Amino acid sequence: MTDRSADKAAEQLGRVIALAERWNEHLPQPDVDLLANAIQVYANDRSRAAADAARHGDPDECDEWELLRDRLSAVLKRADVLEDISYRLDEFFERKPDVEASDELTYLQNELQLMRALDLGIRTVGGPEFDRILDAWERLDPNEIFNYGIDDSLARTLARMVPVARAWLSLTAGLSDVSAYVAPARSDESTSPAPRG
Repeated sequence: MTDRSADKAAEQLGRVIALAERWNEHLPQPDVDLLANAIQVYANDRSRAAADAARHGDPDECDEWELLRDRLSAVLKRADVLEDISYRLDEFFERKPDVEASDELTYLQNELQLMRALDLGIRTVGGPEFDRILDAWERLDPNEIFNYGIDDSLARTLARMVPVARAWLSLTAGLSDVSAYVAPARSDESTSPAPRG
């Protein structure tokens, strides 16, 4: 890991934390199932690697940090539970066909941009695709949600994405280590520890 990737991860982690706080009352409780799944798969793979090394009399050289990050990356793909991403904008134009500009229209356009960014780029964090997701999310204003609220599938996708993205970014930024996630999961205390620092 380079200092540059650690710095980028720390920057994105700060943005994710700020956005999750800002949208807290509009999102479901953080969905930690994907994070727990990644940790379980990691633990199984780690145990297998250690057993294989012991069986062959080899040193156990498993890169735990990289292994957990790979498992987190794999489950991020499953965070996307978006449904019809343009129906609310379509409904708006059915109700108000002549409107060319309004706060409601701007909100719905920004919401659609976030959904498109998630649909295209949720597979990775730490790079420019994730910056595009965060940029689109930052354009949405929770104070401008109209009476129908945030799209349900978008809210669920964000609630599923945030814990996994936070863990990946925290590991990459060097703000937590593997034991911060695996030890609590083994003792059933928690599957979503706060990064240290």
